[in-house]
Amino acid sequence: MARQRLRAALSPIQLGAGDIHPADCVARWGGMAQGSDRRIPVRRMAWMLRRSAFLCMAATMLSIVVVLAEDGGVKAGEKADAAPITFDTLAGNLPGVVLARSTPYLVVGDIFVPRGTTVRIQAGTVFLFKNFTGLHVLGRLEAKGAKEEPIVFTSEHDRDYNPVEGPDAAPYDWNGVRIHADAVGSSLRYCAVMYSVDGIISDTRFIRIDPCLFVQNGNENLTIEGEVHEVRDQYYRYAISVDDPSVVGVPRDILRDPLARRRSILRYGGLALCAGGCVMGILYSAGYGESRDELRSLSGVDRQNLAANSSGDWERARDKVDGSRGGMLVGWGLLTVGALGFAWTFTF
Repeated sequence: MARQRLRAALSPIQLGAGDIHPADCVARWGGMAQGSDRRIPVRRMAWMLRRSAFLCMAATMLSIVVVLAEDGGVKAGEKADAAPITFDTLAGNLPGVVLARSTPYLVVGDIFVPRGTTVRIQAGTVFLFKNFTGLHVLGRLEAKGAKEEPIVFTSEHDRDYNPVEGPDAAPYDWNGVRIHADAVGSSLRYCAVMYSVDGIISDTRFIRIDPCLFVQNGNENLTIEGEVHEVRDQYYRYAISVDDPSVVGVPRDILRDPLARRRSILRYGGLALCAGGCVMGILYSAGYGESRDELRSLSGVDRQNLAANSSGDWERARDKVDGSRGGMLVGWGLLTVGALGFAWTFTF
């Protein structure tokens, strides 16, 4: 298009003495007169204009690249080549098992643990709540996180889980967790409740919080049957003992730690292995030293030893060394396994 316009502008010009073709025209350069030595044919001038335009475009592109390089590339929040983060949205009744995903869930409406059902949430699951949304527990909730993979209930503006441009997370961003009176036996383990209005409000005291973290909640962090619990920004535990005389008409299994029996078995079993392995290791270690010395003495090639002992004596001494060595290794192995099992019981 630019070339066509240039040709149209330089079409044959009527100068009064006849038509003159543009190739025969000359242009003034630098404001000099027509007859000066700086006269340039129009064809050459058109080529110079095209080259100047190309150089201007190249310089412009180079300046843009330099600016981007100095500015560290595309700024946060710009939609250049960065793919937007996509979330699975939640609203309404939760399924029986909420699976942990590589990206958080975005809660766009109130979510519910339905009455008469049990909902289990996997460790590492993250919920981002929009304004005026929350979690209502009418059935039984089992949110079992881990110290390395906690279950997180937080605001959609939490930059740790939603790094996009927008307002920062703050208290009162979402409603919080409401545990209703029928949600007896609900338990939350290694969960974090952050930036909500009321943290957790429970209408029943028959729940377990073992432990949970409460951060930057607006009114209170934890309220159970109207009683506010003093909770700081650290892990907090709450549970009712099965020996509490105020517990009436509630199945004791609900209040017990479901892992307590397994933990006790493993813990005492580990201690037993440690004790047995230690005794066995000490006894066989002593026997191994004696049998090894005996085998060494029977292995001599002097004439007196060869005359007094037979090959059968040497073989029996060797078998005794092998047996003592095996018993020693088994004993110390049992001690190691017992110690590891005992230590592992403190992780759950």
